[in-house]
Amino acid sequence: MSKSKNAMSSDEIDQFLTCARVGRLGLCLDDGPYIVPVGYVYDKGKIAIHSCVAGTKMKALKSKPAICFEVDETFSDTSMYKSVIIKGTAEILDKPNDMIPYLQLHINKYRIPEGFEPYMKKPGRKRDEELAEVRIILITPIEMSGIKFGRVI
Repeated sequence: MSKSKNAMSSDEIDQFLTCARVGRLGLCLDDGPYIVPVGYVYDKGKIAIHSCVAGTKMKALKSKPAICFEVDETFSDTSMYKSVIIKGTAEILDKPNDMIPYLQLHINKYRIPEGFEPYMKKPGRKRDEELAEVRIILITPIEMSGIKFGRVI
């Protein structure tokens, strides 16, 4: 993507990806494109998505790990917007020791920050069963670009 006057700097992209709460994961299915909104964390230049062990997303990633990931924010009148698009590859993490650091980041972002083990000891939680049913999709960017626009209305 060519640089425009509205291009976001690397620091702006990092801040935006860190703070935004919902992204969209684009995948290739056998019968065409598929996009799904996801919660995610941005850590050390990578996107980590919490997912169930099975489903359309996981089936697609196992056969075609090339992905597109998008995050945007806009006012309803589009007087101001930001958008970041990432092309990259996805890796599925399935070992608890690999997943727990990213699950901790998700807890910190979407819940009240507390340690993973105390969180999993809460009533109703079943640590080992839940870890068996969850996966982390770790996206390594190959290309990343962002744009921003704002006007006075």
